[in-house]
Amino acid sequence: MPEISVVIPVYNVESYLPKCIDSVLNQTWKDFELILVNDGSTDRSLSICRSYAEKDTRIRVIDKPNGGLSDARNAGMEKASGTYIDFIDSDDFVEPELLETCIRKFHETDADMVLFDYYQYHMATGEKEVISNPYSDTEIYSLSDHPELITKIKNCAWGKMYRLSLFRDNHIIYPWGCYYEDLGTTYRLLLRAKKIAFINAPLYDYLVDRPGRLIMSWT
Repeated sequence: MPEISVVIPVYNVESYLPKCIDSVLNQTWKDFELILVNDGSTDRSLSICRSYAEKDTRIRVIDKPNGGLSDARNAGMEKASGTYIDFIDSDDFVEPELLETCIRKFHETDADMVLFDYYQYHMATGEKEVISNPYSDTEIYSLSDHPELITKIKNCAWGKMYRLSLFRDNHIIYPWGCYYEDLGTTYRLLLRAKKIAFINAPLYDYLVDRPGRLIMSWT
């Protein structure tokens, strides 16, 4: 069994998808499975997914009718077999040391969630900035001890790695058919997590203002 399951929901991102997939395959940590969930794309996204799967046995492709971002995430999570799970948006990409840095933090802390900094790209201006979390990577937190976490943590599904059992043991999935579907889900995970750890390094690359960004085209 792979230690980490990486789930990438895919919907009409043929121009961005290869860079996203390559950034996962080029990780310094090699013990992972990559689950690509094609959610009814009408462009070349599915064929791109399948071409990568033919070359790398760590990749699995799920092809399903369009059901939205939540449905795609849930479909990938259902098939995940790793101890830990990481979600990546298919129009973003990640730094080569993402998986290794996170897994080492899990091993060191026995945390249920690991959160990390990220790069934010403004495509309109070409500017790039680091968005940092407000907590030290040398300490462990829980919501009961630090209730202010709920207002200071970015609530998106990405930018975090999770113990998969945190979802399954608490029957947590992403709600279907709504915008900002990760908002309430992240709070539920925070409430259930006994330990929350932080990494003070940007490991995710977020394209903040891409035309047709997932949140704009997926319901």
